[in-house]
Amino acid sequence: MPPPIPTFTSISFSNDGNYILLGTSSDIHYILDAFSLEIVRRLKGHQGLSRSPDGTPNFGIGIRGKSGEEVSWSGDSKFVISGSNDGQLYVWDLNPIDGLEKLAVPLIPGTGMKDRPPTLEPIVTLQSGGMEGVASRCVRFNPKFGLLASGGDDLVSLCDFLVKGSLADEQTFWLPEKDENALMEEGF
Repeated sequence: MPPPIPTFTSISFSNDGNYILLGTSSDIHYILDAFSLEIVRRLKGHQGLSRSPDGTPNFGIGIRGKSGEEVSWSGDSKFVISGSNDGQLYVWDLNPIDGLEKLAVPLIPGTGMKDRPPTLEPIVTLQSGGMEGVASRCVRFNPKFGLLASGGDDLVSLCDFLVKGSLADEQTFWLPEKDENALMEEGF
């Protein structure tokens, strides 16, 4: 029996306008070329929100598509960040390889025909700010300040912070590594 067709939960253009990110409730998100609508990458490695709380696939009506905000672009369109049913945040690197300007589907050697779109695994896994094992259902990247926010069953507001005290153990920060030329231009 073939796997069920995923429920598409979100669609967003990359900040540079070259790609479309299709978020799904399954274990795979898709990157499409914004002009040809060709799938250029598959993003795998997270647990889709269609899973039961114990992590097993569950395609029942009450579980599928419980969110549409669990996946987001970085400000420079070079990374995709996704929440997961296991409470982690996953980051995929979408920098084109081999000197190409854009992501493309590779050709099958010697045929000139396009191969299947490559499947990428996350380059970074982060513990989200919530409780371990609680699904990260909302993820957004602030392009101006380079901050990442995530939420699940609970949202922590400024009022909660002021009443409860230190929030440091609930925060996760990640900055992508920069090449030496970029560091020099920015004064680091």
